Amino acid sequence: MTARHSTFTGNKIVIENAPRLLPSDAEDQHTLFRVLSRAVHHWASPLGQPDGKTVPLKVVLLYDRDEEAALLRQEITNAVHSTR
Repeated sequence: MTARHSTFTGNKIVIENAPRLLPSDAEDQHTLFRVLSRAVHHWASPLGQPDGKTVPLKVVLLYDRDEEAALLRQEITNAVHSTR
């Protein structure tokens, strides 16, 4: 895995060793991904924020293998788009 330098300003949730920490049940995983997606969108909304300023939120799931990360990316996409 290569390290990337980020100039991101905001809040970040980093989940290391995501395969061990994520729920094993697919439905539970989808629920978690939908909740995290809603949190990211909520933080990005200027509504109700002081002076209408937003504080971005990013969630980073760390995986050791690219194949696992690719599968997870697809699962997240499926979970997030199934609620819209």
